[in-house]
Amino acid sequence: MLDYKVSWEDITSFCNNIDLKVKPDLILGIHRGGIPLAIMLSHRFDCPVDIVYTTRNSEKVDFTNRYSAAYKNILIVDDISDSGNSLHRVVDHIFHSVPVSIIHTLTYARKKGTSYDPTYCKETFDDNIWVVFPWELEKKAF
Repeated sequence: MLDYKVSWEDITSFCNNIDLKVKPDLILGIHRGGIPLAIMLSHRFDCPVDIVYTTRNSEKVDFTNRYSAAYKNILIVDDISDSGNSLHRVVDHIFHSVPVSIIHTLTYARKKGTSYDPTYCKETFDDNIWVVFPWELEKKAF
């Protein structure tokens, strides 16, 4: 498997230049890889951010639904849509547990074979490429 290293400059440029169709009322970062992007985007769009917990091998989604109807436009953020399972699971959970009008998704990268195409994405990679983000210390799958 080949590695592709994403730099902090790549991430910063993406976050600074992304043109969202709708300004989010709330950004939800998928733990762990989505958190850095979610925080950067929350600063850029001046909106609150929270964390959603799930893993690629679990059907469980842990999200404290403490939000009011004031949050109608939610942006769900992850670093990559690899299999797409995490994004499917989180979007479905949020859609059924929060009174929301619009859910958009954003990832820096997606794999060609993913089952979930995010609303916003910077780059698409072949399935044999391992994308390494700057917040990862080593190539490691959990």
